[in-house]
Amino acid sequence: MITHSMQTVERFQTDFLSSSDPEASYQKVVRFNADGQFLFTGGTDKVARVWKIGKEGLRSGSKALLELKWHEDELNDGDFNDDQLATLSSERISFSSLTNGTKTAELLAKQIQRGDVCRFRYCR
Repeated sequence: MITHSMQTVERFQTDFLSSSDPEASYQKVVRFNADGQFLFTGGTDKVARVWKIGKEGLRSGSKALLELKWHEDELNDGDFNDDQLATLSSERISFSSLTNGTKTAELLAKQIQRGDVCRFRYCR
């Protein structure tokens, strides 16, 4: 049998959906970059956030390094490379520069010429 115990070290909020129902606001994707210096979060508030991880980690009240508001739907996935972040919702995939937060490319589901309905689910 495998046992595991956890201890809460610090809590901080990463999804800021303004709603009267606190259960409606939650993270759907959390991902570290390859060297562990940055954290990407995305969820029900439709905002992709990039956080810089310091020596002490993230603390309550930490501010996001980047807040990217490209999506009209909840974020479902995202991934890093050295200088780009790909973020994905059901209606689009957006690519952003980690240097300055500008959008570098975008693909909308409605741009794909097919007879079927297209929705994005994952990006890697």
